[in-house]
Amino acid sequence: MDESSLERLIRTHEDELGARLGREMPRRHAGVLSVEDVLQQTWIDASLGFETLVSRSDRAVRAWLWSIARRNLIDAIRMLDAERRGGGRRMTPLRSIGSGSLRWFARSTPSRRPRALERNRALYDAIGELPERYRRVVEGFDLQGRAMGEIASELGTSPGAAYMMRARAHRVLRERLGRASLFFSGSA
Repeated sequence: MDESSLERLIRTHEDELGARLGREMPRRHAGVLSVEDVLQQTWIDASLGFETLVSRSDRAVRAWLWSIARRNLIDAIRMLDAERRGGGRRMTPLRSIGSGSLRWFARSTPSRRPRALERNRALYDAIGELPERYRRVVEGFDLQGRAMGEIASELGTSPGAAYMMRARAHRVLRERLGRASLFFSGSA
């Protein structure tokens, strides 16, 4: 990736994207989510797909960036609204297997335990492959049950940005684990 080209892209589109996001930003989340949070995540996401933009028109690039920014904003709003309703989904530790393991089934039977352990291993492997910031959000919020504000503070970001990272991490985990990862369906 050519960093100077990415910097030019950011400078060219930052004001327009920021203004559009500002118009879409719900006032109810103004204290925990900012346009800058959404833009920061948008630039991270754009840098991952930047190579595909080489021969695209400016109009196509603007549309692509707006779709990323809007998706990030929607993800953050969904997570913040779920948290506000007390419905921020969290994974539940399975005491009989050990600290930090996940409950994949409502009831554990001897025939289901090997499959649950296999799924746990697959999930932990997938979490371990996440980018560090995404992994820290999932581990802290979903696995350890810590408050998002605390996790965001450790990452040096706002809770809204941390929720965006969580949504992105859940999307990546769904992609890696497939539809069998029902634990993540609807939580991101």
